[in-house]
Amino acid sequence: MISDLRKYYNLKTLILLFPFFLFIVVHFIFGFNGLYGQDSHEYYRYSRAITDFFKSGNSPGDYFWPVYYPILGAIFGFITDNLISLQLISAFSLSGSLFFLFKIMGEIFSSEKKYSIYILITFLLSPYVLRNSLVVMSDLLSIFFITASFYFFIDYLHKTQFKQIVFFSVFFTLAILTRYAALVVLIIPIVVIISQIIKNRKIFHLLILLLTVLILSIPHILIRESAPLEFIRNSWLQHWSVSNFFENNFTSLEGTQNYRFPNIIYAFSSVFFPTYMVFGLVLVVLAERNLPKNKFWLISLITVLIYAVFLAGIPFQNQRYLLLSYPFVVISVFPGYERLVNILQKKKILLYSVLLLMLMLQIFYCIYYFKPAYERNVLEREIADFVKNDTHKNVYTFDIDVSFMSYDVNKNVINMWKEKIVEFSFNSIVVFNEKKFTVQWANKNPMLNWNELNAKYTLQELRDFGNGWKAYEIRN
Repeated sequence: MISDLRKYYNLKTLILLFPFFLFIVVHFIFGFNGLYGQDSHEYYRYSRAITDFFKSGNSPGDYFWPVYYPILGAIFGFITDNLISLQLISAFSLSGSLFFLFKIMGEIFSSEKKYSIYILITFLLSPYVLRNSLVVMSDLLSIFFITASFYFFIDYLHKTQFKQIVFFSVFFTLAILTRYAALVVLIIPIVVIISQIIKNRKIFHLLILLLTVLILSIPHILIRESAPLEFIRNSWLQHWSVSNFFENNFTSLEGTQNYRFPNIIYAFSSVFFPTYMVFGLVLVVLAERNLPKNKFWLISLITVLIYAVFLAGIPFQNQRYLLLSYPFVVISVFPGYERLVNILQKKKILLYSVLLLMLMLQIFYCIYYFKPAYERNVLEREIADFVKNDTHKNVYTFDIDVSFMSYDVNKNVINMWKEKIVEFSFNSIVVFNEKKFTVQWANKNPMLNWNELNAKYTLQELRDFGNGWKAYEIRN
């Protein structure tokens, strides 16, 4: 009986099921609905627009970001509501990513090895991985498609069969149409597979690949019919430069940003920064004498390098952007973990102590980095509830207004970033965070409008939400 339970409920199974159970706890017990910041609210808005299109035929309108995350949210939204659907997709995407990561590790390092503890510590309990499995964001869905396509890339090179090229083509296309930057991560697999197809003269496989890409691109083409390649003209890509490798201060449409490290260090920080892996540098050093002679491990390592170079040239930093290549970081540093275990194998107590320390550090930082997202979610709902029940007709604000549509705030909302405001209305309130915006938005519309407002009008404080956020009434 006990042996049967161990067989069916081993650590690997628990790891795969954990994201779903964590979703239940976080959503239903702690009340975290996955919404925080501009991106999540925009995904939710467009998913609802697609649902409305399915029901009424009303056009969902144009949309700048990749389409498959909100589309899948709308489809599964017929089973439950869109918000739960989007959050569940993130949670199940982590389970799917873990499933394919197990399979990839087995292919690269042989199926005899045990990876459960390693994947538990370095991937499942990687703070930004776990956090993004609980929020309304497309990253984990894209990682699921990336890991699946990489596995079928390996499988195709081993078998060169029809089934493998179909699966690879589907997951490859979905990865890119969920996060455009996935193309950078998957550039080697697609080049190698096309080369292999041409070498083996499997023209039918090439046709299947192209046809799959075309068919799965139809939603993107229909939604972005006026400018299907607009994402290529993204301002960050247009300002990509080697000179950005060594910069840590940037001024753009997002204001002035001052970062701790130059871009080149940030681009590799998933290896050593606690947002991902606290002890990664130790594993890198240990791996130096234990490098595997495996082309797929080498491709994983080169993928990490290519994506890091890509990010280093962009005049912006965001730890979330490192997620797409992180599965390959986990694969790349595994030889260091393997050597660490071999060194400590003879001293079981020391080995277990080291593994426990690694586990505890990862759990600590998971909580630490989830807290800001949770607090932002609480803040957005508090401010939205205040504005919804306030009697003033107009609301001047910036940044926090992205949440108003999600929480059905029916007021005339004037965004202080879009344009220079000449005259403010008296029957209005202002929701603003002067402390937060003073440096980043100096000499930009948000602060220019705020300074104009303070110079020409009297502001009566109505509510202090904490952390600098306040609501004011505009008076003569």
